[in-house]
Amino acid sequence: MLWRDLNPAQKQVLAPVAQEWERMPALQQKRLVGVANRFQKMSPAEQQRAQIQLRDWAKLTPEQRAFARQNYQQLKKLPPEKRQEIKKKWRQEPPVEPDNTQTQTPIQTTVDP
Repeated sequence: MLWRDLNPAQKQVLAPVAQEWERMPALQQKRLVGVANRFQKMSPAEQQRAQIQLRDWAKLTPEQRAFARQNYQQLKKLPPEKRQEIKKKWRQEPPVEPDNTQTQTPIQTTVDP
């Protein structure tokens, strides 16, 4: 999908990733278009969260994005209770700066005793 094929509302929502759009895999573009299409139906808090996530994603290097995808795949494999525990910890931690990959650690997939 080409950037020029998006409608103005989609372009506005997806503006943070505009520079990478043509290089993104089609599946990722499709998912992002889905976010853009649902955007107007989101609550203001959900809209703000989506905008922040898109902006933060756009700042990541390809290596950091791969790391995030790997962590997401590992997270999906965990039991719901463990996922909630990890998400709670993430919300309590300060955000990791995009240029600081040395401090990022993979998801712990074992349950602490």
